[in-house]
Amino acid sequence: MCRWRTYKERVSMSRQRGVAEAFLHIWLSKSLDSRAHFDIASLSIDDAYEVQRQVISARVAQGETVVGYKVGCTSKPIREQFGLSEPIRGRLMAPHVYHGDTVLNWHDYVDVAVEPEFVLGIGQDIQSEIAGFSVIQFGRFPRALTFLDPCTVARS
Repeated sequence: MCRWRTYKERVSMSRQRGVAEAFLHIWLSKSLDSRAHFDIASLSIDDAYEVQRQVISARVAQGETVVGYKVGCTSKPIREQFGLSEPIRGRLMAPHVYHGDTVLNWHDYVDVAVEPEFVLGIGQDIQSEIAGFSVIQFGRFPRALTFLDPCTVARS
């Protein structure tokens, strides 16, 4: 079914594409041009996920692979701070996940910040009968969850 897009939809798509191109340029060049301007504050959460989808698609087209997912802003105070109604999600990409002792060059990143992480690996499907348990209660399922040292997981 074909439908005509409204002017507002076309502007939104153009803005999304512009932000995605700017983010991809920053990622590839490993530098942030202070003269660059893109208004991310005006993006809705749906717009932001579309920008993310476009950037990930471009990175996959250049040979990277989606290898995992990240959930952020899981605490209510942080969501309130950023004006979010729910946690956010992102993707982890290879070859930007490292295992074991790895030395990273801070020049390979833009505006480096250190954020402590709580990382876990899910080693088997979690059945619906345990999906309602809290994180602490998940300890009852030791084969399903493995807690990882976040220092061994690289930030992409």
